[in-house]
Amino acid sequence: MADAINRIEDLDLIVIDVEANAGPAGFLKDRMGPFIKKLVMHQKRATILVLGRVPFPAETRDDALAGRRRHLKTFQSDLIHAMNSERIVFIEGEKLLSDPKLDTTVDGVHFNDLGFHLFSENLIREILRVLPRLSKEGMT
Repeated sequence: MADAINRIEDLDLIVIDVEANAGPAGFLKDRMGPFIKKLVMHQKRATILVLGRVPFPAETRDDALAGRRRHLKTFQSDLIHAMNSERIVFIEGEKLLSDPKLDTTVDGVHFNDLGFHLFSENLIREILRVLPRLSKEGMT
């Protein structure tokens, strides 16, 4: 996938949102670092946003699920920090939904209309925070 993305020249922004569909935790740990490094080496000016997964409602009742999400969040945050690049930014999933008590999913995992609305509004806010030149070019 990194090779396909790298065929596109002069990207300003790459958003990586893979945690929810990455399979077992080991897949994410084995593949995310090399994937991001390949992008950074080719995409000389792009900012790379790595999105942590938004919390699932079941995590408020299941300590094992909540622990797994915390573990992967810590892994991703530590990985991005260790890469020591201002162009790579980790956004915690909690920032992408406004209120965890709101009913934002159709099945406890996949967004409903409200979930998509809140996610997109908050993601735009985060993008503009880390990439201010886009706001000057009309992304509002």
